[in-house]
Amino acid sequence: MVLGADTVVALANQTLGKPRDLVEARAMLESLCGRVHEVLTGVCLWHRSGEKMCRFVESTRVKFRPLDAVNLDAYLAQVHTLDKAGAYAAQEDEGRLIECLEGSLSNVIGLPIERVLATLDEHFPGIR
Repeated sequence: MVLGADTVVALANQTLGKPRDLVEARAMLESLCGRVHEVLTGVCLWHRSGEKMCRFVESTRVKFRPLDAVNLDAYLAQVHTLDKAGAYAAQEDEGRLIECLEGSLSNVIGLPIERVLATLDEHFPGIR
């Protein structure tokens, strides 16, 4: 079994991947503050026996708290953001950025595990 996945953040008609540097990370976080955005993870599962493949995209809506410059600077100093789509880490949030979400938290962290397991059970019975 091979599993591939990648995550992006969508805000209005803008797609946010991983920031190039802390300046871009700060700009991304500023654009997300006080707003709702969508986290999209594309997943592909492939099994070599029977050459069977399944693909899906999981979507979660996330609302950020409004934050001032001091709190943004503190967040950037404490959390490694350069390898995260949208420049934030839900698993390290501790209520600092995320006000609420609709959908899968594990999707926002990077892999919608509930959906992956359901897809395995449905399309690849006996694999797990």
